Amino acid sequence: MTKKLTTLFATIAVVLVAGFAYLQYNNNAVAAVPPGEAGEGDLIEINTKQFKELVYDFDSNEIVYKGDKPCIVDFYATWCGPCKVLKPRLKEIAKQYAGKIYVYTIDVDKNPIPTQLMGVRAMPTTFMIPMKGKGVKNEGALSYKQLEEAVEKMLATE
Repeated sequence: MTKKLTTLFATIAVVLVAGFAYLQYNNNAVAAVPPGEAGEGDLIEINTKQFKELVYDFDSNEIVYKGDKPCIVDFYATWCGPCKVLKPRLKEIAKQYAGKIYVYTIDVDKNPIPTQLMGVRAMPTTFMIPMKGKGVKNEGALSYKQLEEAVEKMLATE
């Protein structure tokens, strides 16, 4: 009898802790805004059409970045824990480098075509795309320091 009660209380405790952790985790979520509503220092949520207009037109034979400033493109999934960890870091980078870079986010579940064409197989995957040269692909939730170093490197290539 005591073993059953102990198991029951342990289960309840685990469920309560998990529930509180989930609520706390989701309260720290950072929202991205559509391109037309984005101000400097915002994360910019894009879809497949906007990806073609703002980043790469994947229908053309040559991949050429279309922007007027370097950018970070974050391929994420809403269900991905590491993606949720990365999002506030990207928001801080967007604020720190406001006016110098764009930080785009794209939901892999809603936008499978650019996800597949860019070879995204893990979430999160970020692309650091300078004005000149080739973009750099990173898989996983980069630290703030890693993001900052990547942006500085991108800006140095201009």
